[in-house]
Amino acid sequence: MRIVSIMIAAAAGLSAAGVCFAATQDNLQPSSPNQIQSYETGYSLMTSCNSPQQRAYCVGFIVGVVDAHNSIAGTRADKGLRICLTPGLLKSQVAATAVKYLTEHQDLLNSDAASAAFEALAKTFPCE
Repeated sequence: MRIVSIMIAAAAGLSAAGVCFAATQDNLQPSSPNQIQSYETGYSLMTSCNSPQQRAYCVGFIVGVVDAHNSIAGTRADKGLRICLTPGLLKSQVAATAVKYLTEHQDLLNSDAASAAFEALAKTFPCE
């Protein structure tokens, strides 16, 4: 299920960015049994987010994470996976919030980008 949500988030991020393939990794990263196979790490996402040329990709990726996780959580009894954004919050503000959290939690930079972004947003915008 986690891999499906990451794939959805990555696809949504690419789609939302206008098919902008500005990702720093064009190939899947090697995986071990304990790691999720992904195109992006927290570090490569941060690199994209801090680059003016790749900012649209960054915003699209992070919005895709929000939409994918909330969509999947909405179909399950456990609502603990949801991200509850403040009404009126801009997509760029959501991305900036995730970047700020990742900057403050460097341990997430080696994990897959979708999980890192989800943790950043779930901790920043928890559902009450």
